Amino acid sequence: MSDPTAENGAYEKWGSRALLVLSFSLPFILSSITKSKSFQPAEMVGEMLFYFLLAGGFAYAWTKGNTKLERARLYLTFSLLFLALSVYLNYQKWQEIQSVKHALNEIITVVDNAKQQMELSNSGQSARSQASAAIKDESTGNQTDIQILAKGTARLAEEFGRRMLDLNKRYLSSRIDKALSPANLTSQSGISESRAIVENVLELNAERLAMVLNYYKEIKSFIDSADVLQANKDSYLVGVEDFKPQTLKAYYEMDRVGNAYLQDANDIINLAENNLGKISINNGQLIFPNKESLGSYNFHLQNIITLAEEETAIRTKLAEDSAKQNEKLKKKVNSL
Repeated sequence: MSDPTAENGAYEKWGSRALLVLSFSLPFILSSITKSKSFQPAEMVGEMLFYFLLAGGFAYAWTKGNTKLERARLYLTFSLLFLALSVYLNYQKWQEIQSVKHALNEIITVVDNAKQQMELSNSGQSARSQASAAIKDESTGNQTDIQILAKGTARLAEEFGRRMLDLNKRYLSSRIDKALSPANLTSQSGISESRAIVENVLELNAERLAMVLNYYKEIKSFIDSADVLQANKDSYLVGVEDFKPQTLKAYYEMDRVGNAYLQDANDIINLAENNLGKISINNGQLIFPNKESLGSYNFHLQNIITLAEEETAIRTKLAEDSAKQNEKLKKKVNSL
């Protein structure tokens, strides 16, 4: 005696329904396991529903005219395929989140490294050892897009660090403090030396700004030309350049302040040259021939002091903003 339930495909229908329930439950299961705030089950269900309606309509039209048992078996096959699609879509979404998380972690390291390179410190630590911290995986085997981008940008940061360290050494050897020393301001040879010092530092200021601008151009050029997926390029570049506006603003400000500082220094040198032979030194202090020249000297000297304090404030804010930016990135990573 035949089983009417089996002939009608009831078992297959129940199996199909169970598989569909599992398919649509998968996003919620994965979300609870990963505990990721970026994994939105409702969005995944919406995307899956689109595929379900599309494929379901096709399956219905395809099975029209078949027996109940044949339709039930085809629906079961469809449900199995849909479960496989659900697994694939959810896995792809999870991989995407992990990729972004990995990218942000790499960016945090690269930003940290670049920030250290940008600080004009006189540290003897090599740029190579600093940049190597940005490369977590030195293997030459298969690399992810993010690893390729991170290693490339780390190499650029390393080279940038070497150039910045060299620039800092030239700043230190420029002897800008000597340019306004009483000894230099009371002799023609000293005044000539002071002018050369100011001109040299002016060139160093221009080189510093150009170096920072070129660094960001090199970063973008490398990412644009890298043989990786465009989506990964875009997400990585966004992270790398997120702090770029604040950084460039700070360096433009330092350039403005530095040049204004040197202009006041030049004004003092001109004042000294115009009063050459009239200015004397007493206990290491300049003695001016009249109140007018003394007032002019004090005015420019006060400007220099104010500008030096302003540059220090810009550097401090840049360091603080950089630290805040890294904390922001870290929080974003933790929220994924």
